[in-house]
Amino acid sequence: MIGTVPSVSCAVTLGINRVWIHYFQLVFLHIELSAHTPRIPASSLKILEACEEHLQNVGAGLPTPSRAAPAPAPPRPWPRPSPAPAPPTAPPRPRPRSTFRAWFTGLDWRGCWFPELDNPRCERVGEQNSPPVAMSCFQTSESQSWIYPTVILCLFGFFSMMRPSEPFLMVYLSGPDKNLTSAELTNEIFPVWTYSYLALLLPVFILTDYVRYKPVIILQGISFIICWLLLLFGQGVRTMQVLEFFYGMVTATEVAYYAYIYSVVSPEHYQKVSGYCRSVTLVAYTAASALAQLLVSLAGLSYFYLNVISLASVSVAFLFSLFLPMPKKSMFFHAKPSQEALPKPPGMDTVSEEPQQDHKRVGKEVFTDSGNPDDGQVTNPKPGNVALRVFVQWLQDLKQCYSSKQLFYWSLWWAFSTAGYNQVLNYVQVLWDYKAPSQISVYNGAVEAIATFGGALAAFAVGYVKVNWDLLGELALAIFSVVNAGSLFLMHYTTNIWACYTGYLIFKTVYMLLITIAVFQIAVNLSVERYALVFGINTFIALVIQTIITVIVVDQGGLGLPISIQFLVYGSYFAAIAGIFLMRSIYIIYSATCQKRVQNSVTTSRNQYRPHPEEPKNV
Repeated sequence: MIGTVPSVSCAVTLGINRVWIHYFQLVFLHIELSAHTPRIPASSLKILEACEEHLQNVGAGLPTPSRAAPAPAPPRPWPRPSPAPAPPTAPPRPRPRSTFRAWFTGLDWRGCWFPELDNPRCERVGEQNSPPVAMSCFQTSESQSWIYPTVILCLFGFFSMMRPSEPFLMVYLSGPDKNLTSAELTNEIFPVWTYSYLALLLPVFILTDYVRYKPVIILQGISFIICWLLLLFGQGVRTMQVLEFFYGMVTATEVAYYAYIYSVVSPEHYQKVSGYCRSVTLVAYTAASALAQLLVSLAGLSYFYLNVISLASVSVAFLFSLFLPMPKKSMFFHAKPSQEALPKPPGMDTVSEEPQQDHKRVGKEVFTDSGNPDDGQVTNPKPGNVALRVFVQWLQDLKQCYSSKQLFYWSLWWAFSTAGYNQVLNYVQVLWDYKAPSQISVYNGAVEAIATFGGALAAFAVGYVKVNWDLLGELALAIFSVVNAGSLFLMHYTTNIWACYTGYLIFKTVYMLLITIAVFQIAVNLSVERYALVFGINTFIALVIQTIITVIVVDQGGLGLPISIQFLVYGSYFAAIAGIFLMRSIYIIYSATCQKRVQNSVTTSRNQYRPHPEEPKNV
């Protein structure tokens, strides 16, 4: 008796397995993939019901009907005669549907493509006239569709910024590998980057939106590879000038990296993916600088091999750019008919309690081609008028955005400060080499790592500071611009390289703190489309200012000042910015104080003529 229990259970198990195997074979053979409505054949459903009844009987311990030998089927004539009408039968007993059956019959079999059937009419779920996609009924839900492009883009950003040779570029170019002088680097080679960046920015900005970002990101990856190939194997001033042109292409196409993610994710994920994409570049640059310093100081690695590591890293970034999904829309040329509003990040409502209220509604309306507010619908123009419509829309948006005094002055500081910041970053390594001309004990990598990390911490901490930026923002810009000017004066007057490093740390940390506040103040009341437009215009104005500074101060055709005198000019430049915004902040605070006094006097006068509660009113 003990030995019969396993044999019975094995027989039952084998019988159940055979039933399921035959069942799935019949179901997959009878599924009508070419139909336009998801339907399971009736024969398959009958087999499914029989299998369920059999399993229920086995589970309950009931006897199952014996399997008799099938009778030979009569030969089928062809063509088949019409069957006789079946006699009326009693309605079947209602049976609760199992979980498996409910899931199985609820699948949309139109989206599944089985290679053995090779049905060319199989269609993608929800689309018409599209090629078949393997098993699209099991695809990832839309709520998780933002993860893949975000991960790929972050990997691209990480490896594109993982360039350990960057902090030691000046030392490498002036060393035995390239034998370039400081005057050649300062007056002939580095200015080419500014000119090419300015010339390429607007065309690349327009092309980026027109081709929907991914081709421009691939172009950036190719430009990275060309730059480091020229760094490794190029010689001479002309070759380095070509390198600077392609590096201008790299920086001009950077807009595609930050704008791409908004075209492939839904608005509720904008804030999250923006933080990921921006923070990963800071992490990569910090890690690359620290790694470079460790390799140079501890391992004694040559600067040439730092460039080899950088070439390998940007090549990996280029490979990741190929796996980015192609967006179906863009912000301007391929925008959806119904524009999606950007949700406000938490805490945005706490920033606006000051006398100036003219910027509150900037970017809140969606305009049609005629420029009138509508319900959020944008008319679909003819294909030939798309470019004209976009340019007209840009002019209307810019006019409305910059009509806000608050946004205008923050953008003004952004443009002037970014021009000075880029100029300092472009030539600070030349200053370090001038202060301490050594090829052995160089700590550029450690300084860059600490400066970037400190700037990231400052930018992160500013989100937790509760300040009325509309009232005190210009005052903060003035005070910290004075700090930046002082740090640049320190870098000019000191002869100690460590004091020069300290001045650079202060300068970069303060700038990243202030630019975070400026971006927040500009973007708080703008849609994503208008923020991208304002960002592009502010960057272009900053490049124009930087080009003017380069032509006058740096270029050999201008003054061609020595590097130490250049930083004296940059310090005076930031001191002038501080003076402008100090006067502006005094005016705002004085206006707010006067307005508050007027309101208090009006309130006092009203209370003076109001009868006391205990006194009777005069009739």
